[in-house]
Amino acid sequence: MVRLTIDGKVVEAKKGTSILHAAESVGIKIPTLCYIKDLLPDGSCRMCMVEIENRGRTKMETACTAQVAEGLVVTTNSEKVRNARRNVLDMLLSNHKTDCFSCRANGDCKLQDLCYEYGVSKTSYEGEQTDLPIDDSNPFFTYNPNLCILCHRCVNTCHKIVGRGAIDTMERGFDSVIGTPFNVDWIDTTCESCGNCVQACPTGALTMKRRTKYRPYQVDKKVLTTCPHCATGCQYYLVVRDNEIVDVEAADGPSNKGLLCVKGRSGCF
Repeated sequence: MVRLTIDGKVVEAKKGTSILHAAESVGIKIPTLCYIKDLLPDGSCRMCMVEIENRGRTKMETACTAQVAEGLVVTTNSEKVRNARRNVLDMLLSNHKTDCFSCRANGDCKLQDLCYEYGVSKTSYEGEQTDLPIDDSNPFFTYNPNLCILCHRCVNTCHKIVGRGAIDTMERGFDSVIGTPFNVDWIDTTCESCGNCVQACPTGALTMKRRTKYRPYQVDKKVLTTCPHCATGCQYYLVVRDNEIVDVEAADGPSNKGLLCVKGRSGCF
């Protein structure tokens, strides 16, 4: 165990623990966009930047990748840190459509939430924006590359949690998109249309097609139940609007751990 200080709180954590986890253990929230619990950190979004003082030297690092060490002094919400996060959001918006009212994820978007929290309403980096065709070929969900922030949450979910490896980051630089290897049709890939990549997406880039029937703020209630399609016992929430089931969301049940198969997620639609 090592001792460090996070926002004035003395914290004891096991050696090898990330600063993100150490902060969470004492109730300090650090914002993330790319991080997925229980996976090795991707460190691509840079939203979890914190100040770390060690032996008189202070530097900025990502809390998801930086590990605890004896005597560290960590600051998670200084003006320098907040400015760094604002700059990240500013750059993300430089290549992101901001017509939120027409977006299926309006009200259920982590990027939107963070932009509100940090007061970023538009980008200061004006220039060309990605204008790529929307991929609507999958029978259950849609991919809009113009709303993608390349956080890799969908790719990491598919590769490292689901174990299918049906999607990946294609092309490079400004042309980067999430797609199927060799750009083949969905029916010719290993994709089972489970939709776990969609649930992992923090923006409106990946959305279920049935999202056209409702917005999150119109939901009346969510009812926890057990999937009836097999004996595994996966748990999910029935999303109800006006006494009609409009969607399902995977719950962190003992047998499914926040995942669903295509039958569980889309079998009743």
